[in-house]
Amino acid sequence: MFDLGARIRELRKLNNVTAVKLSAKLGISQGQLSRIENNVNTAQFDTIMRICDFFSITLSEFFNDDNSEHIVLTSELKELLNSAKDLTPSQLEAIQSIIKAIKEGR
Repeated sequence: MFDLGARIRELRKLNNVTAVKLSAKLGISQGQLSRIENNVNTAQFDTIMRICDFFSITLSEFFNDDNSEHIVLTSELKELLNSAKDLTPSQLEAIQSIIKAIKEGR
């Protein structure tokens, strides 16, 4: 079963967003956000849509509960991808080699 509160908390943690910041952006109180994250209250549809907009994800991505591995793009990864989108294939290969070397501890 899908855990709405846990999903919101997961998105906040992955994107280093505090409950204070998210509740302010959503136009709800911190207490209301806490009750949603703890599954005491459920979020209204428009609140879920604002959460998706805030984290730049689709509704489908928000409700992805197929237990398959999926990547949630943090703001840092989004910035990295945006920087790399105009690189040539050889430049992308060079970047990939650098990342691989960093991961291997060289």
